[in-house]
Amino acid sequence: MDSQRIDAKTSICFSPAKLPGWLSFLCCFVTLVAPVAANPPVSQLASVFPAGCQVGQEVLVKVSGSNLEGLAAIGCSHPGVTFQQQGKDQFKVTVAAETPTGIYDVYAVTSHGISSCRAFFVTGRRLVVEQQPSLVS
Repeated sequence: MDSQRIDAKTSICFSPAKLPGWLSFLCCFVTLVAPVAANPPVSQLASVFPAGCQVGQEVLVKVSGSNLEGLAAIGCSHPGVTFQQQGKDQFKVTVAAETPTGIYDVYAVTSHGISSCRAFFVTGRRLVVEQQPSLVS
């Protein structure tokens, strides 16, 4: 019996069998629900259009995705590719003349954090955005 004796001055022992039923339920409920409630929404960058630019040029792009509230900036994996916000979802992309051609990652910086990445290519050739013909004559 002495081995099970608890000295109140040196330690506190909680046994689930000794807790009232409602308190046991409350502890289990908080343990299960707390991690779920703590997960913030994840920002996802779905598209950047047009998805590329010629070396030494500028282009206006439109971004879209989910949970992009508080969109503050668009970042790129290469410092020679910069994005300046022009509207809620439009950015002016400037590609420095010394930027090597290739495919780079771009991401959105939002109030929820950094989004998933999308590919943005830099080319030495002139880019042309295809226009749909007008059906109205």
